[in-house]
Amino acid sequence: MGINLQQTQNQANIISTNANELRQVANILQLYKGRLQMFWKADEMRYIETSIEQLIRKINNLTSELSDLSSDIKNVAKEVKREEDLAIARAELSDATSVFDRAKQNYIRAQNLYYNNPTASMEINLETARRNYYSALSKYNSATAKVRSLS
Repeated sequence: MGINLQQTQNQANIISTNANELRQVANILQLYKGRLQMFWKADEMRYIETSIEQLIRKINNLTSELSDLSSDIKNVAKEVKREEDLAIARAELSDATSVFDRAKQNYIRAQNLYYNNPTASMEINLETARRNYYSALSKYNSATAKVRSLS
């Protein structure tokens, strides 16, 4: 079972949403701090301001970490998905190579049989082997192109 890229993206988006909500909390704290400064003039205000500023810094650090985490999750999920797709493509190429090799051998064998005994039935066998060969070649070329595009 491979990675569910959509689910992973959704989870990373939830983390981004949480980071945005925390940014809003930091902004609200900044507003409260400003209002407290306007309406409360006391010695202990500097301690309250310092505490609020520390809290805002911690929240800003956390939002930055969450945003980075969300981005990292998305990037790693894409890379894992690409590697899974590449592994599948390589397996398909291996299968296509085996089929192509067999079809090539059969085609060569049919050519030799036809040239040694050019009968109508040998011509039909040769034509069938030729069609199989070119079909296998096409599948091999497609599989090769897919692996190259993912590498």
